[in-house]
Amino acid sequence: MVVATVARRRSWARASSSAVSDALHDAQDAFVHAKPKYLESIGFVLDPAGRVLVSVYSSNAIGRLVPDDVAGLIAYVRAPAAA
Repeated sequence: MVVATVARRRSWARASSSAVSDALHDAQDAFVHAKPKYLESIGFVLDPAGRVLVSVYSSNAIGRLVPDDVAGLIAYVRAPAAA
């Protein structure tokens, strides 16, 4: 449902209605801000097989995935194991 909404509207911000927030809360125990009602930040990094490598659930402005952290994680995962 969320992916279809984002694809249709081409924006994550517009997809965060209270109905979507409730659905994600029920499915993933995502954080939902009470008033005004909106979904707090959720970030996932998946490996090529679709497994979750890291997930971040944030409330307010702290604890979000940023591009540099994701790039660093990808480089770490791709690096050969230390001998």
